[in-house]
Amino acid sequence: MSQKPQLIHFGVFEFDLDTLELRKQGSRIAIEPQPARALALLLQNAGEVVSRDKLKQTLWNGDVHVDFDRGLAYVIAQVRSALGDSADNPRFVETLPKRGFRFVAPTVAAGAAVVGKPVVASGPEASPEHPAAKPRTRWGRYVAAVFAVVVVIAAVAVYVVRPEPILAVAIFDNETGQPQYDQFTAGMADAVIVHLDALDLSRLGVIGNARSLRMPRSARDLSQIKADTGANFILISVLQKQEAGVRLLTQLIRLRDGRHVWVKRFDREAGNLNGLEAEVLAAVESGVRTHLLGEPAPSPAAASR
Repeated sequence: MSQKPQLIHFGVFEFDLDTLELRKQGSRIAIEPQPARALALLLQNAGEVVSRDKLKQTLWNGDVHVDFDRGLAYVIAQVRSALGDSADNPRFVETLPKRGFRFVAPTVAAGAAVVGKPVVASGPEASPEHPAAKPRTRWGRYVAAVFAVVVVIAAVAVYVVRPEPILAVAIFDNETGQPQYDQFTAGMADAVIVHLDALDLSRLGVIGNARSLRMPRSARDLSQIKADTGANFILISVLQKQEAGVRLLTQLIRLRDGRHVWVKRFDREAGNLNGLEAEVLAAVESGVRTHLLGEPAPSPAAASR
């Protein structure tokens, strides 16, 4: 007899530890393999601190050399994005500075008891050997069932009442024909993702590692990206050649109708991109806050400080 998939349930989500598939109320949620492995590790150790070293060993082989801090920040950001979670007010993944991360929501394995560290209660009723620890009446089971339904309804209400904008970040395209700019454009999408994640914008989900987002602009299909990622906005940026130098065109597009909600141009002399990354990150943050989160635009005096 084949072994059943090991499903972990938490809130309105379920995660299959065998296939690394994440579902929300039965619908599959897009999550890349590396963030999925990180989520699996956190769920398998729910309630316990998973160290940064443990995550590194799980996600990267010993002979792979990467910017670990930046890579881990990206992976955790993708996990939070898939769950609609935030670092500022975590419902699922808690950050413990310099230590690691902990999955804090109650989790239940299919056909099993609560996963993770049990809550320790006082008094003889808490002891497994004590008869009071066993349910004895139909009323107790009824109360537990009603409580579970209330918890699920409350969780669903959060998603209905407070829909979160999800931003897909596509790779930056170098269309100048000059390889000297490849290094800059290759790292900018990840820089934007890490920057937005560090801001702890609790009402924003960010996705950047979907396959459709890593394709060049000429092969990019916005409707496919929307279907793959579940995003409702996308950030697209392209570096173009100008007579006096180069121009980076960055734009926020609403995926349901293709409307440009924000556009910013950055002009530079040829070969001189000094300070451009910081300027782009600040502008994207402002555009996201204003046009996706509905925050008031900063005053000219505040923006100049």
